Amino acid sequence: ATAWSATDSARMLDLIAAIPVGPLGMSAAFPGIVETSSSLGTAATDGAALELSSLSRSANDAFLDDVMSTIAAAARLAGADYSAGHRYPAWRPDLGSPLLAAARAAHLREFGAEPHVTLTHGGLEAAIIAARKPGLDAISFGPEIRGPHAPGERLHIGSAQRFMRLLAVLLDDLSNGART
Repeated sequence: ATAWSATDSARMLDLIAAIPVGPLGMSAAFPGIVETSSSLGTAATDGAALELSSLSRSANDAFLDDVMSTIAAAARLAGADYSAGHRYPAWRPDLGSPLLAAARAAHLREFGAEPHVTLTHGGLEAAIIAARKPGLDAISFGPEIRGPHAPGERLHIGSAQRFMRLLAVLLDDLSNGART
């Protein structure tokens, strides 16, 4: 196989350097929490072309559009083709949600403490469902996952037990007419 020219190699390295990576925006509503990020996930070649894949995530669709536009612009400047792949829709917790209020009340009653309510910019099933059913009152909660999406990913068993207990209590409350 022939090597790429020095010019083509430099152009590819410039493209990689121009693609935004890491935390790109912080949440105003949840101080200290990343709202938008992007990562360069894979680089593959068939010997004739280099294919780069990015995973961009945000709790704000407009910011996600901005990141993807930046990646597309970098590709154009490098003379590369760009195609947008699958993306998770943005989703933010509704802090005034009746369902969230019921979950908070169940958590307080069951564990004697307010739950930690925050934002995540990663892809959530709640985002996919809510995008297909506008107006749906939705929350997302679950056990603690350590090292997600990587070798060695682990589930914290104690948090899984608390999650199952809270889920059972919340479903019982909802089935008995808790306000949502």
